[in-house]
Amino acid sequence: MKSTLECYYNLSCMIELDRHFDLSLGSSFNFSNLNEILNPPNETIETIINKLMIDSWTSNISFSSYYNTCSPSSCTYEYISQNDLFFVITTILGICGDLSLGLKLLT
Repeated sequence: MKSTLECYYNLSCMIELDRHFDLSLGSSFNFSNLNEILNPPNETIETIINKLMIDSWTSNISFSSYYNTCSPSSCTYEYISQNDLFFVITTILGICGDLSLGLKLLT
């Protein structure tokens, strides 16, 4: 993270990288060196990444404003649950086990 991207600002270094990473594509890359106005050449990768991160996040949530904007005519909620055979069997066995334990404790 402390390294810099100085080579990418130097066209001769970029050409050397192109020769080094020859992928046999038939032609060289068409590129130009990086713009020094955006980031200085000696700026570390860590600094560049920190500039990309969010410093603070402010959330403004208003459900009433959301519903006023959307104006839904109705609001429904549906939950469909299907109990498979495994669930039914384990539930019945669990109830039976609890009942037998409870009866043993009572006697």
